[in-house]
Amino acid sequence: MTAPLTFSELQRLERLVEWNENSARSCSDLADGLAAHARYEANQGRASDAEGTKEAERRNRVRAKAHADTARFLTRLMPRHDSEATTFRDHLKPKEKAQIRAPP
Repeated sequence: MTAPLTFSELQRLERLVEWNENSARSCSDLADGLAAHARYEANQGRASDAEGTKEAERRNRVRAKAHADTARFLTRLMPRHDSEATTFRDHLKPKEKAQIRAPP
């Protein structure tokens, strides 16, 4: 069993997950734009340019998947707090009945 993460390590891990998620989103958006541009070039009759754009799109999709997978695996390193949630039950105790006072 490994030692629990310190607060600074946990912050770095969260930033790393966030960076990978943002990078995956960015690469995916770029791939979508490249796909649209490749269709435009193909419609204009520039097949050789469209092939290069399609290759760039494919590489960005692969990069986006790699970033998304990295973020998913790093998320699994984050500590889970399931045990604390099941032990704390003070909020489930019944409240005492309120006493009603007669008006003065």
